[in-house]
Amino acid sequence: MGIFFATATVAAAVVAAPGTASSTTAEFRLVDMVVADVDGAVITYSELLAEANLLLLKTRGPRVARAARLGRRLLSAVLLSMVHRELLLAEVRRLQLRPVDGGEVDRRLVRLRRRFDDEDGWQRFLVEAGFREPGDPSLGVPPVLRARLRTEAQVDRFLEVRVRLNVIVSERDIARCYEARRTSFGSAGLDVVAPRIREQLRQQREAEALADLLDQLIDRAEIRYDRRFEPPSNKPRRTRVRAPGSGFTCPI
Repeated sequence: MGIFFATATVAAAVVAAPGTASSTTAEFRLVDMVVADVDGAVITYSELLAEANLLLLKTRGPRVARAARLGRRLLSAVLLSMVHRELLLAEVRRLQLRPVDGGEVDRRLVRLRRRFDDEDGWQRFLVEAGFREPGDPSLGVPPVLRARLRTEAQVDRFLEVRVRLNVIVSERDIARCYEARRTSFGSAGLDVVAPRIREQLRQQREAEALADLLDQLIDRAEIRYDRRFEPPSNKPRRTRVRAPGSGFTCPI
């Protein structure tokens, strides 16, 4: 069963300020803190910030990723997605699925790098997003980012087998949606809009199957949050997804 904890006390690392003589007189600053615990696997605040910046880069581009304010509502939503990913990754480990190869990780890195016009912008993002320490002279890919993308690839491959390959859309399903949403298609016949309906149904059913899987994993897990970042619900949102450009949803 999922369990939350509501406490202002979090596990945190502190270090003495430079130049202090001893720990009794030192001034301390917060370095990091735990914001969630998933069956003993912790998610830290710095990881949450990096994840939020990476999400903004993927969805809104470099300019927004650098300028956006990471508010509590956004961080809470991102943290929930990280908890869900940790649950899925634990399932990958339990099933002992083979690891993804380095080539897949490299391809994902290339797609990220292409979002930047120049190398300076890419390097600034790595520092500002929290993937590299300020002042670090190295210019290679930070190991923490490579590990993050490897995890993403592992979960994506698991979902491909566990969810996407098990979704079936029949011709009857397509015809049923067409009749139920006929006004959305104007004068277009079924043969014209069938590919759009098929894609819409596929995405809806994948979302439903993923939500069902997460529900099962959440019910078996022990999940705790720092109350400042606790999402409204531990369960996945069951909103009716729309395929890009579809403009409609189908009865399930």
